[in-house]
Amino acid sequence: MKISGIFLFVLFISNTVLAAPIITSSAPSLTGSKQGSLVHLEWQPACGANQNQFNIQESVNGINWYTVYSGAGDSGGGYSPYSSQLQLQSSSTSVTPDFNGPSDCIHVYDPKTTVLSGKVNPQYYYRIRGCYLSNCSQYGQSILVSEQLSPPGNLTLEKNEETVILSWSSVSGAEKYKLQAKKGNENFKNIYNGTSTSTEYSVDLSTYQFRVAACRVINFSTECSSYTSPIILPGYVQMTYEYDALGRLHIIKKDSVTEKTFNYDPAGNRTSVEKN
Repeated sequence: MKISGIFLFVLFISNTVLAAPIITSSAPSLTGSKQGSLVHLEWQPACGANQNQFNIQESVNGINWYTVYSGAGDSGGGYSPYSSQLQLQSSSTSVTPDFNGPSDCIHVYDPKTTVLSGKVNPQYYYRIRGCYLSNCSQYGQSILVSEQLSPPGNLTLEKNEETVILSWSSVSGAEKYKLQAKKGNENFKNIYNGTSTSTEYSVDLSTYQFRVAACRVINFSTECSSYTSPIILPGYVQMTYEYDALGRLHIIKKDSVTEKTFNYDPAGNRTSVEKN
């Protein structure tokens, strides 16, 4: 039909089902551990994020970053949970994520993992982002992964007249060692803090215990291993006997520590013995 030289067209519009939206704004949470030259990384994709590929970057100083992993993770290439529920049924329907809360992700989704080899430095920084096709989240906050120092092995001592020479094995990654001594019933105290694996220490006739830990500096703070089991240097036992005004044995001491106390009645009969 022609009306005043203008053709009239009718445009038909149909409802169209749209694909699931790409939601990748949140970076996965990342954790890691180091054993020898192997770094184990584990991450949890963000709840509701439509991510099936991940990029992990590494840095030795937290400044310069290099991509060391790109993939789906060892637990598979599936989307993070609930992604199939985030879709438009029609052009007039709003998007409402259908899940019971972020805690559901922890219970439903198995974390993804990867292992990086050849990592000889004592510590590394890592950060991760999640992607779907060419759409990626920002990189998350970096984490520091460092190997736990082992305590030194083979702590030995050599007794001289007035000194003792203590030696121990070196520990990979350690920068210094902390040696402690305990005299008699006193508390442990630091007697050496340095890079050597041996030192000499003056002693008397008391009993001593020694223990050592390996240490290093990370981010301007000192990190140490656990201490070794104490090694004991036996001393000479000094027994002391104290008597009351009537000449009766009252107290027995061993290395200045009371071991027994004897009590008497007014008639001079011993009534009790207190053992400490």
